[in-house]
Amino acid sequence: MSRRAWAVVIATAGVVMLLATLATRETMASWSRTQTTTGATITSGILRLTANGSDTVDLAALGGSQLRPGAIRTRSLTLANAGDARLAWKLTSATASSPNLTLSASALSGGAGQGASDCDGSSAATLPGTALTTASPARTLTKGASTLVCLRATISAAATSGATYTATFTFGGVQT
Repeated sequence: MSRRAWAVVIATAGVVMLLATLATRETMASWSRTQTTTGATITSGILRLTANGSDTVDLAALGGSQLRPGAIRTRSLTLANAGDARLAWKLTSATASSPNLTLSASALSGGAGQGASDCDGSSAATLPGTALTTASPARTLTKGASTLVCLRATISAAATSGATYTATFTFGGVQT
């Protein structure tokens, strides 16, 4: 190949490399656009789950003195959404001070045959309503709504005479 032909090949290769560099630079563009809005208002809400109208409840009626082994105490509790945002609630823990005390809970529908009177003092083998455990899915309460919950404490046949046991039911809520 002649010198002239080599010069044309080298020049052509140089032009191709220059064009490739310029093309790469051109395609690395960055676009952005900004838009401003006016008059937007953001207001925070209040999330508050109450039990019998309070943040904490002492359910003395769930306990008692001189209870015999096998005794059952059942009481209703009204959970309410006292905030201004919809919330999902659930039983987050049911803790007994001894394995001789068994705790259970259920959610009552509030419909026909499912009121506080069906729960309070009940010794039926099964609690009325839908059983609640810490694994149960959350239930929704709209602003101002409430639901009945049935709580039960059962003293085992192996309970020690004269012993004192404590129970704690904890319910939690999150905004939905």
